[in-house]
Amino acid sequence: MRDGTDNDAEQPLVGETFRASGQARVDLHRLLEEQSALRRVATLVARGAEAREVFDVVCVETGRLVGATSVNLNRFTADGLNVTLAGWSLRDTHVPTGTLLPLEGDTVNGQVQRTGALSRFESYDGAEGELAEVIRQRGIRSEVGAPVIVEAHVWGALVAGWDTPEPPPGGAESRIASFAELVAATISTAARRSEEDARARASLEAAHDCIITIDRAGLIVEFNPAAERTFGYSRLEVLGRPMAELIVPPSLRDRHHAGFARYVDTGTGPVLRQKLEMPALRADGSEFLAELTIVPVELPGERLATGYLRDITQVKKRELGLRLLAEVGQLIAAATSDDRLMRDVAQRAVSGFVDCCLIDLVAEGHELRHVALAPTEPEAEPAFARATRGHGSVERLAEAARRVTTSGAEEVVAVSDEGSLATLADDEDEREGLNGFTSYACIPLEAQDGCMGAVTFARAGGSSFDEDDLSLGRDLARRIALALDNSRLSRERLRVLQESRARVLKAQDAERKRLERNLHDGAQQRLVAVGLDLETLRATVFAESASAQTELERIKGELDAILAEIREISQGLHPTLLYEAGLAAALRSLARRSPVPVDLQGHLDERPPPSVEIAAYYVVS
Repeated sequence: MRDGTDNDAEQPLVGETFRASGQARVDLHRLLEEQSALRRVATLVARGAEAREVFDVVCVETGRLVGATSVNLNRFTADGLNVTLAGWSLRDTHVPTGTLLPLEGDTVNGQVQRTGALSRFESYDGAEGELAEVIRQRGIRSEVGAPVIVEAHVWGALVAGWDTPEPPPGGAESRIASFAELVAATISTAARRSEEDARARASLEAAHDCIITIDRAGLIVEFNPAAERTFGYSRLEVLGRPMAELIVPPSLRDRHHAGFARYVDTGTGPVLRQKLEMPALRADGSEFLAELTIVPVELPGERLATGYLRDITQVKKRELGLRLLAEVGQLIAAATSDDRLMRDVAQRAVSGFVDCCLIDLVAEGHELRHVALAPTEPEAEPAFARATRGHGSVERLAEAARRVTTSGAEEVVAVSDEGSLATLADDEDEREGLNGFTSYACIPLEAQDGCMGAVTFARAGGSSFDEDDLSLGRDLARRIALALDNSRLSRERLRVLQESRARVLKAQDAERKRLERNLHDGAQQRLVAVGLDLETLRATVFAESASAQTELERIKGELDAILAEIREISQGLHPTLLYEAGLAAALRSLARRSPVPVDLQGHLDERPPPSVEIAAYYVVS
């Protein structure tokens, strides 16, 4: 059994225990409050809230946590100024937001800026400087501050103040420092986000492709400079407006609305991430062919779609030009007639490049000869052909071709001053053939010896010839001119060859006639005289000399054979039958003498010239 002395000794121990337990509960409650306040601010930072919102909440949470009557977040500038960015107070004692004062003097702000460490001022009595004077005027008697360190530099300070005579509570510096770290994290995040936004904006502005983003309602939320240039709208004009009404052609809007509604509901669609080619609509109402890829954009609680689009009109035009030039090259390689080639080339040119093609060539006397005409609509060809041969105002087209062939310089009419080439026609049939043609380009066909003619390309619908069109037209003209020049050179070479062969045949004929004269006037005449002498000799030989008679007959036969052969030679080394009865008879005689069987068939309506007969005879023989 314990006595009273022991009880008296235990009383102080129990009191100490209760006091320690109470202090622990207070410290735990304070720690929980601090963690809760820090968690609320950290959540804002992690969520990517705006810096201004985070700064305001930091001031409120800091003041409540440390029991301050005012809190200010300050930014230090490079030229030694203190800028108040945010503030909170119980009794309107904080420095107003936007206040700009020098850091010179005795203040917590100045000390933090100079040392980069925690600072405490328990009294501003006698403190010097403009900032210290403002703090005193606001009723603040003491302050505690923590630096905001961003990328190893003192960015600013988070300062808590009290307007009571008691000094700031112990440990306030460390608590304020925790919030200052969150402020630093917010600033770093905002800087990174600003840098990322700047890079993204720079990418949008530098992109050659149009980048257009729409929200779930189909309203435009992004429209980059390439899209402005392509569609003819400014960014401010289109933001918040329905995309379909601005750039989707009316014929495709129903399909667009149905497909986009399916994407908004399900997040899927058959055209997502696919490369598509489809028409698009400009601000002026004109359409162009576009290449489009649609990429889904999933954000928390939001489903957007971004389209990457480019105008491929010129790309397709260049592809058409290359294909057209290749096909024209094939036509040239297989050509057998200049006129036929010109008609084929003109017909090919209207298959996607122009709406009408005319080709005129310079004929003898420097007159133009119309050789090819190909409109897009074949039924318009007769009326158009009549118009080009007329003597009315449509003669201006022929005059343009004449000017081009004379000067060698191309002539381009972007849009006729009358509004349509149809107005140049004289009658209804001509207007029907010309209706819709609003521009033309007349390009000379230049060859080595000068201009050979002109090719005229006509276009409808008000679309003028751009530089790519003219470049393709010039390439076509060069190929046409080269083909015509090669054809001319081939004809010239054939003419020279024919003339050379004619000269050879003529020389051979002259030589043959010379031989004929020499043989006829020389050896043939002497052989005839010898034959006559033999006849005389045979008449004088005695009849009873049978052997002499036989020998004379033999010699006479040999002499007749030699004379016959010389007569053939005297006919120019050609059989006499060729001259007397013609080619068919001479060839039959040749076939009969052939050592191998010959089947000869000949069908001539009339006898060809001697030179042809001679050539044919020697080819067969």
